[in-house]
Order: sequence, then C-alpha cells, then structure tokens
Amino acid sequence: MSHFNSKIILTRLKNLKSTVCRRILGEKVLLDAQVGVSQDPTPWKDRLALDYRSIEEGDAWGGTWQSGWFHLSGRVPEAWSGKKVVARLDIGGEALLVDENGEPQLGLTDGSSFDVQYAKDILHLFDEAEGGEKVSLVVEAAANRLFGVEATPEPEFMDDPDKLHGHHRGIFKAARLHVFDENHWHLHLDLEVLINLYETLPEKSRRKATLLREMNRAATAYDHGGAIAAREALRPALEMPTDPSEIQITAVGHAHIDTGWLWPVRETIRKCARTYSSALNLMERYPDYTFGASQPAHYQMMKEHHPELYEKIRRSVAEGRWELQGGMWVEADCNLISGESMVRQFLQGKHFFMDEFGKEVENLWLPDVFGYSAQLPQILAKSGCPAFVTQKLSWGLYTTFPHHTFNWKGIDGSTVVAHFPPEDNYNSHVLPNQVKFGAQNYKEADICDEALCLFGIGDGGGGPKEEHIERARRMADLNGLPKMKMGPAQPLMDRFIEMKNDLDTWTGELYLEMHRGTLTTQARTKWLNRRLEESLRATEELCCRVGMDAYPAKELREIWRMMLLNQFHDIIPGSSIHWVYEVSEKEMEDGLARCEELRRLALPGDASDTLSLVNPASTRFDDHVELPSGWEGASFEGKALMGYKEGGVSKVRVRLEAGATIALQRGRGLLQPEKSSDLILSNEKVKAVFNAEGRLVIFQDLVRDMDLIPREGEGNVLRLYEDRPHVYDAWEVDEYYRNSELEQAEIQSLQGFTAPGLRGLKVEFKIGNSSVQQTITLRDGSARLDFETTVDWREEHKMLRVDFPTELDCDEASFEIQYGVVRRPTRRNSTADVAKFEVCGHRFADLSRADQGLALLNNGKYGYRVVDGNLDLNLLRSPTHPDPVADRGHQSFTYSLLAHEGGISEALLEEAAMLNQGLTLLPGVTHVPPAPVTLEGLGMELSSLKKAEASESFIARVVEARGQRARGRLVAPGYRVVPTNLVEWEDREEDSTTEEMELDLTPFAIESYRLEPL
Repeated sequence: MSHFNSKIILTRLKNLKSTVCRRILGEKVLLDAQVGVSQDPTPWKDRLALDYRSIEEGDAWGGTWQSGWFHLSGRVPEAWSGKKVVARLDIGGEALLVDENGEPQLGLTDGSSFDVQYAKDILHLFDEAEGGEKVSLVVEAAANRLFGVEATPEPEFMDDPDKLHGHHRGIFKAARLHVFDENHWHLHLDLEVLINLYETLPEKSRRKATLLREMNRAATAYDHGGAIAAREALRPALEMPTDPSEIQITAVGHAHIDTGWLWPVRETIRKCARTYSSALNLMERYPDYTFGASQPAHYQMMKEHHPELYEKIRRSVAEGRWELQGGMWVEADCNLISGESMVRQFLQGKHFFMDEFGKEVENLWLPDVFGYSAQLPQILAKSGCPAFVTQKLSWGLYTTFPHHTFNWKGIDGSTVVAHFPPEDNYNSHVLPNQVKFGAQNYKEADICDEALCLFGIGDGGGGPKEEHIERARRMADLNGLPKMKMGPAQPLMDRFIEMKNDLDTWTGELYLEMHRGTLTTQARTKWLNRRLEESLRATEELCCRVGMDAYPAKELREIWRMMLLNQFHDIIPGSSIHWVYEVSEKEMEDGLARCEELRRLALPGDASDTLSLVNPASTRFDDHVELPSGWEGASFEGKALMGYKEGGVSKVRVRLEAGATIALQRGRGLLQPEKSSDLILSNEKVKAVFNAEGRLVIFQDLVRDMDLIPREGEGNVLRLYEDRPHVYDAWEVDEYYRNSELEQAEIQSLQGFTAPGLRGLKVEFKIGNSSVQQTITLRDGSARLDFETTVDWREEHKMLRVDFPTELDCDEASFEIQYGVVRRPTRRNSTADVAKFEVCGHRFADLSRADQGLALLNNGKYGYRVVDGNLDLNLLRSPTHPDPVADRGHQSFTYSLLAHEGGISEALLEEAAMLNQGLTLLPGVTHVPPAPVTLEGLGMELSSLKKAEASESFIARVVEARGQRARGRLVAPGYRVVPTNLVEWEDREEDSTTEEMELDLTPFAIESYRLEPL
C-alpha cells in the first residue's frame, strides 16, 4: 500500500465507521408515553396515584431532583417480522426499567463525563420479531444527570434559592422501537477496535501497515457486499494472535459508585439498582462476563429496597459470576477517620458479606480515595485482607509513584500486597490504546506478567455495557496488544501474594499529592464525626460495665453503620453537594442523641442531686467539666469542687484516673470570673504572655526553662488567604496560597479574667467579612493553653489559618494518625517533601527534641502545615463548588498549645484525650459498675471495649500509642482472655489465659482480646 496515503485511508475508515454507526438503528416507530411526576421518589406500589399526562419527544417532564414514572406502549409493525427489534429510551436523566412487579431490570442513562460517547439507552426486545407484538414498558426516572444537576463553580444564583444549588430540566428525548442491524453493530465494534489499535501501534511497524491494508480491503468489501462482507474481510486482522511474551490483563467488570457526592445518598440507592440490574442483564447475555462491586452498605440498600434484585445478586455470587470486593462498609476516606472507625469499617463490612453470602472478602478495594494512612497495612493484615487495590496515586502532581505491584509496609511492620492497575484508570473503555498504555506503563512488568483492568462507567452509569464486553472479547488474543481475559480480581491478587518475596516494598503512608483541601472543607461534618466517634466509644464502654444481657448491640450497630456510611470518601472530606451535608450532619447529631439515650437506658438514674462521671479513656483526666443544666455547683464527699459559672453554664474541676468513676452531689452556686487587666497567663508549668493585639509573644516552659516562641515571633496569628485552587474547588489547597495572604485578624476587644484555678483572656477579632471570638485559658497545673474559638464565617474563596512560630526547628514533626503517629520531614529537600505542604494530623502535630516538645492540638481539625519549626493549622475554607455555601455561618472549635517533655509523651496523650474524649456524664446515677477489664502499663491504651459481634463475649482492643515497646497486663476477673483478630474471627486459643494476660506490645501494635465468661 506504499502508493496510498495512509492518512487518506484512515479518514476513509473513520468515515466508514460513522456510516456504519448510523445504520445500526433502522426503521422506527414512536411509543405512546404517559408520565406522572413527584417531588420525591414514589414507590412502585403508589405510582398509579400520580397524575399522569401524555408526553412527546422534546417535552419537558420534570424539574431539579424530581422523579417520574413513565408508562410506554406501542406495537411492533407487521412489516418487521423476522427482524431484531430494540427500544431506544432516553428520558433525559437517569432511569430504571422495571418489570411487571416493579423489580429493576436495566439502568438507562444518556451520557457520562468519563466517556462522551457513552449512553445506555438500548433495550433488546425481540431477537426475531413475529410482527404485531404489543410492547408495554414502565420506567422510573430521575430529573438529574449521571453527575447530579447543572451547577457552576462560581454560583451565578446566590440570590435565587431555587438555583443556588444547581438546576435541571428533564427533557423527554426518545422512546422508540427500532429495527436493530446486528451485523452493522458488530462491524462498528470491529472497526472501533482495529482503528484504535492502528493508531496505537508503533510507526513503521509491519503490523500497522498490514492492518491498514486489511481495513482498507474491508471498506471496499463494504461498498460491494455490505456489513457481512466487510466483517469477513476483517477476520484475519482480528484473528492474528498476540505475542506470547505480552502480559496477561484480567479485565474486571466494575462500577465505582460514590455513596454520596453530587447527589444525596437517597439517589445512591437508585444508582445501585440501575447498575446492579444492568450487570445481571449482561450476565444473562454473556456467559463469560464477570462483574464485581464493593461496599456492603450498597448491598444492604438493595436488601432493604429491592429484595428480589438482591436475591438475584446472591445467586450470581454463589455461581461465581459476581465478585464481592473490598472489606470496608463503604469505600471510606483513609485520612480523616479514627483508628477504631477504620477497624469497624472492616468489622461491619466483612461480617455483612460473610453473614449474607458466606464469603470472606480478602481485599481492600479503594480505587478513588484521597491518600492512605500508614497504619492501614496493619489493620488490613489483622482484618484478613492481605491485598489492596487502588489507582488514585496516579493523580499525583509532583512526583510519580514508583510502583504498580508492591509490598506495602505500615508503621508497625505489617505488610500487605498492593496493586495499582497500570492503566491509571478505574473507568476503562476497554480500547487498545488504554490497554497498550497499561502494559507499557506497568512498572513491575519484568517481575509480574499479569495486571488488572477495571472497566465500566460508574456513579450510576450502569457499569459496563455490551460494547465494553464485545471489545474485551475482540482483544482477548489480538496481535499488538496484551492478552486479555474477563474475570474476578481476587485470583490475581492471590498470585501477587504468592510472589511477594520478589516485590519491592514501600514503607509508610501513601500520600496523594492532590486533594489537600479535603482535610478542612465542611468543618462541621468533621467536628461532628469526631464527637460521634468519641461518644460511641464511651457508650460501648459503659454498656459493657452494665453487662452482656442489657447490651444494646442492634442499636449500636445501627449508629455505627450510619457513621461509617458518612465516612465515605466524598462525604467526610467535604467534596459533596450541600444536600449531602444537611443530611449527614442531622444524622450525626441524631447519633449523638441516641448514644446519650443508650447511656441513660443502660444506667437509669433517679437521684436528682447526684451526677456520676466515668473516665472512659486510658489516661488520667484533670480538667473542667460542664455540669448539667440546673446545676449551680458540685461537691464530692462533702467538699465543694473548684469551678466557675459563666453565661448560665457551671464548670467544675475534676480529677479522675483512667477508667475510674466518681459520684458528685449538687453543690452551691459558683462565682462568675473576675475581670483582669493582666495579659499574662501563668502557672507552675508554663507562662504565656499576650500583646494588646491578642497575639502570643512569649510561651515559656517553666519546667524545662525554655522559651518556645522566638523572641521576635508572634503566635496565634489568624491569617486570611485568597483560596482559589487551580481545579477541584472543594478538594484542593494549592501551594501558591502562601503568596496570597490578604490580611491578619484585627483586635476588636481584649479582656483578661480569673476564676478559681484558671486564668484567661476574652478576645474578639475581625478578619475579612467575618468575626472571631476566642476564650483563651490556662488552668492551674496544666501546660496546655486552650484557644476556644467561635467564628461567624462570611467568606467566599478564602481560607483561615492560625500559626505559631517555634524555637524547635526540628527536621521532622510527628502527626497523630489512626492508632499511631507518623513522622514527616519539615524540610523541603526533595520534590516529595515539597508536595507535602499540607498534611493530615488527627488530635495533634508535634515538634520535639530529646528534651523538649511543643504540640498543636485540636478537637476537630485535620489540615496541618509544619515547615521549618512553624506550627500551622488550617481552620476554615469557603469553596463554592460543589457546595456554594460550604461552611458559611457559625463554627466552633478549640485548638491548644502544649509544652511537654520530648517525644510522644504521656502528657501529650493525656491532654489530647482530655480535649477530645472527655468524661461520660450520668445524671441521677449513684453507682457505676466497674469495667469488666482493666489495663495496666505505660504507653498502652484500651481503645475500645465492646460486645463481640457473634458471641456472648466482650472484645477489648489494646493499642501501643507512643511508638515504643510496651509491657503490661490485661486484667479481666471472671473471664478467659483469648487473643483474636480485628474482625473477631481468628481466635488464638493456644495463647488464652484465665483472668489476666501479660502483654508485650511492639510499637504501634493493635491487638484484640476476647473476654469469655468463665
């Protein structure tokens, strides 16, 4: 073909492909359509109560987030006898075809941002029509697109509440019967694959040249003999086998579904029904097709809302056609949730799959999460999930992650095998260019001859469609490409585990060099999540004290599952629409109220003048406690407790050892704080001096005789920055914000005060359009300086931060993560260091030398910047997309500065627990039973005490918190102590003891023990 111009031939072939595409759908007849519309989804059984009207193509049927039921009817023309007949249905939104009983049959959608050519709008009716058949179809539809409703990143409708959060018009686009030309459909797929392959092959390769010749011949054959002749001419090109040295691709049918994002969780239920019914539909048509889906929470939704569909899924799982993926309840964020929440994600997820399907899922499936904690390998290994799949790190902006298949080692030394599909994509279209890229991109190709490809359109797109599977079939053994087969993922992960000794190892966190704004956005949701995590811990501990018989296992599981669902990786990070946060915040507030009610039911009290307090933490408590409404003061054993009253709230100082309880009696009224002009807050441990601007100019550790703030420095500087990330508004914080400081907080008022055992300042600031009020306090005997803060936040595209320059210019800083601490460089010596300009920390970030430490604590923040001795905390952001009013309004939080001995000290852990966990208050209760177990030993934490999931025993979780070897004892009178794993399945009976167990924990170990009654 050297005398032909290859560009001209390629243009001919693409024109032919377009012509063929237009001829797939032939003759048509319109279906008659009736629609009934409602504001919220109407159940199948109630649909006939709607007001129905006739509708024609091009008519609008519904507004933003409305729902509709469509009744479509027609008749196949007699002239179509012997022909294949399909229906083309495009409702102008997401839709679901149901059967005569209202059960889901097929999901329909009119497009996806992942693939502009993607549409799921064809329903196969008759492979060979007789002619004259009646057609009656029922479709449930939603007036929104695959990715929610139309919204602009910069809202143009701030004054229009109907459009502020986006808008949509559902347009009825198509409801037709068509003759379907299967030969043209297959020819289109042949051409699509081969043309794409041609454009992928190396220039001047023989395969490229011969492929163009064969396709050109097929074009000529089409001109003379039509689609059948053209397909026959293409057969040699499609049947040429691949090179035996190519890697093997396992193509997994997949549909990543966000539990909440640009739509509320309400819509996720419908997205799952559309996707799962479509997957089952394809299984019936393609015997070699395997589909996989993660997130037990979604299966639970189907069990509740579509039980017949759920039973079909169960049968497909039993047949090996449907793969259960991922051990977590949802695909949770792995930066923000606590260690116990991370454990419970696996506990609830794996137990659900086992209870419902009899299957143990042995992988973590997180294709789209914004970074991965360095403690995750241990939690995976001890939850029976030795394999991990993700893709997201390919999004990094600064460095390229060096592996696709590797061992991942956590901070305790635990190791799991990780695989990142080398296509760097979890919505593959199964096209030659993508698959070839994956093979060439695969960094372990010299070690591993297999890799995953995840194909299908998620988020309601219905997963794979026929075209995906047909392409995979054509590419199974196609010269110029890797070998490809469809199948489940776990067998490949098992093979990677077998070859783990040949794989390289990555140690520590998997930091995503994007999406750092998710550590801060939607601050109220994050604050409530931490409060609920703590409340559940306290509630379970108290219920264990009361005993097994009264333990409210079902109620607690419901609260846990609600919170775990809201820890999904687009909910708690702050990257969802406003509707999602209206629901999630209410649910978590209700969860807090339910926990309080469960505690009241566990120990009902009728002594109105008594208040019992429980310290559920493994560290000492020595702080102020807010008394219940109506209490003016409190005493213990006849002695009045020190405290003060302000604004109708009484607070008293309480000292309580780990796990201890105390019963207070109603006492006399407390005094109001006295005003003071002193700007110095000091006690025997630290001295804090503020200037007239409300800034900290001296913070001195009196115990170690060291100034911690530089002589010319100022701490507690509230700074307002312009915050316009280059992309992904709610997700991102870009490094250039440092060059866009707008202003610093201006003092409005400043007043000192004193109270028994306490000194403080009341400060009011103005910054931007917002106001900030702070109560700064230092209690006697404490080295923790608290900044209790409320903000009336009125900004747009602004960011509020606070920073403290320090004299501790250390090379590394320590940040609390899930059940552990990770150390990160404070220098910027490498590109990877530069990329970590904003990092995650839970209750504290700390700078320490051997003799001195200074920590910045918080009770609900996560975004830190610690560079060259400066402690900086991200307090608030104000993006406008996808929530145009994110975080506006009232905000409350506390951050604290703590001087302590160097390292992760007992004082640091105590103060972090006091600021966050606090005490359990039990009004009216005179006696609290002791806990069934106590822990003895420094550096260890009894992090959770709960009833076992599936037996009449308790589970005690013990963690080593300082990064040191720790020895101690677990004492459980009346119980046999049996070590078990995190999901309570692998008991080590041979290591069991009676009533107490000697503990020897390695650094950052997480261990669980079953307490069986003797």
